[in-house]
Amino acid sequence: MKQNITTILKLISHFCLFTFAVLVLASCNTTEPPKPKPEKPKLIELKEITKSCTEIFIKVSTKDTLLPTNVILQRDGKEITSFYQTKADTTLIDTGLAVEQTYTYQAIIKNKGEEGKSKEIEISTLPTTSSNFTWETYTFGEHSSSIINDVAIINENDIWAVGEIYMNDSTGNSDPQAYNAIHWDGQKWELKRIFYYGNCSAVKYPPLYAILGLSKNNIIITNGGSIGWYDGENVKLDCRVNSLLNGAIVKIWGNSNNDLYVVGRNGSIAHYDGTSWSKIESGTNLTIHNIYGDVNPFSGETEIICCGSTIKSKNSEIIKIKNDLTTEKINAHNIYYAFGIWFKPGIRYYITGNGLYENKYNHKTQWVDLNKGRKITSNFMNGIDGNGLNDIFVSGAFGEILHYNGIKWKSIKNEVTSLINGSYFSISTKNNIVVAVGYDRNKAIILFGKR
Repeated sequence: MKQNITTILKLISHFCLFTFAVLVLASCNTTEPPKPKPEKPKLIELKEITKSCTEIFIKVSTKDTLLPTNVILQRDGKEITSFYQTKADTTLIDTGLAVEQTYTYQAIIKNKGEEGKSKEIEISTLPTTSSNFTWETYTFGEHSSSIINDVAIINENDIWAVGEIYMNDSTGNSDPQAYNAIHWDGQKWELKRIFYYGNCSAVKYPPLYAILGLSKNNIIITNGGSIGWYDGENVKLDCRVNSLLNGAIVKIWGNSNNDLYVVGRNGSIAHYDGTSWSKIESGTNLTIHNIYGDVNPFSGETEIICCGSTIKSKNSEIIKIKNDLTTEKINAHNIYYAFGIWFKPGIRYYITGNGLYENKYNHKTQWVDLNKGRKITSNFMNGIDGNGLNDIFVSGAFGEILHYNGIKWKSIKNEVTSLINGSYFSISTKNNIVVAVGYDRNKAIILFGKR
């Protein structure tokens, strides 16, 4: 027994000595692991800018020290173009592509004895979208003439529309006090009277003409002469814009409370920066019916354009608002009765009215009437809105609804959407919901579509 214990103690001692020696050797080993070699900077690089169903926009970037240089662009291993690059960044447009298809791109340069290849990048074109919607119409108004002028979708359970709606009272008699708004909570529409009374409004519940929904508790409305900041319960009036207007406000656009635009009759345009209002000289006395803006993916700046016209003549104006709040006229030579506008900057621009007008890439060239010969619709077109280049909607007279799926325009007007003698003035879409508003004879109407 004693011998066994002695043997065990010796083994433990040897183990401890071995462990100590390993630890000492490890602690004394000052050799650092080899550092990975830094990756050699690429002489040329590719980056996806944006895309449509049939186009891909790519930025080609090269080192300044190599300029000027010849560049070859390959798609799926085959050369599709070569060009002489004279500046650091060049944008290329690859067109005529298949829908929802993935392509691999690589750029190659040979310059001053150096050859460079970019990393390969994969880009997929957009899919088309479905035009299959389930439609419901809702009519409001029991006496006089009712109308809904504008609509804003916060989300599928929070939609606001504004106008002038006359209903009967609880006794069945005509109520002279109109409702000026209506709200969708995901289940039903509820008529509202938004209290809009103060220094610049002598009427407690005036007709409302335009609405912009930034969030659930940040909704901007107008009675045509002032702006109301509505939180869903109360309105805070801002009367300061009134003195800057030549006529009533008909549309509001903006991304935030610190960057807001209003447009209206007699060429009225004004801007709010979060503190004060500024008048913008439009250079026209036509009614500016609509305004829209979006970030240009090529420059990173927000592009803002509005359009106007008058029924008394065929004249139209397209006006770009620049960063310094000056304006620039855009060619509107062959556009008649410009009414609605929507675009993706640098890619596609659309104007609605007596035609459906498209301009590609820079909005400075000739506008093409996609409805020439009435091949899409025979009806006047008012509102336009889109989820993207593959999902755009237009609303118009007699219940016309058009949809662009990324490849073609199609009238999706049917028995449910049709109006006897009316029009959908404004349309708004978000994801798989589309809402159009207007009037039919003497009643206000809302068209609600789900895909």
